[in-house]
Amino acid sequence: MDHHTDKWKAGDNILDERPSRRDETGKFCFPGEHPGKQDIFFLAWPWDSDLMVGFVGGDFAWELSAAGEKAAIDFATQRLGDIFGSDMSKKVKKGLLTPWASNPFVRGAYAAAMPGDYESRKIIGTPVNNRVYFAGEALATGGMYGTCTGAYNSGMEVAKKVASALKPPTQRG
Repeated sequence: MDHHTDKWKAGDNILDERPSRRDETGKFCFPGEHPGKQDIFFLAWPWDSDLMVGFVGGDFAWELSAAGEKAAIDFATQRLGDIFGSDMSKKVKKGLLTPWASNPFVRGAYAAAMPGDYESRKIIGTPVNNRVYFAGEALATGGMYGTCTGAYNSGMEVAKKVASALKPPTQRG
């Protein structure tokens, strides 16, 4: 595919690392942690497709969602231009905003592990007394965390565990 450059390849994660990525003490900050900061994370060409997915979080994500799809697309396109050059906007053929913030079943939920806390996902995914189970995008395996596919796969895996736990002990596999 012709979208690759010498610097980026399919599946790369591109973080727009502006000075706002660190607070006044130099501490690393996540996108949206500080009101007024406008950081974005791009997943570039996932599964070798002609697609880039931008992620924003925190207060800024709520603000951008409220501003509407056109504002979100304009913001992402501008940031892509900042990273790849000003002619990037000519190459963006279509943009979409996923309205997670206004979805009453999701309400803007998204999970991310703090640096060094990736292993916490295993703890969260451990059943409590074989009676309470958790599933979702944050607990996906195979590099699919943070995706709808990961949420689905995680749910299917946990459903099998719950079904097994509901069987009498003599019928469990």
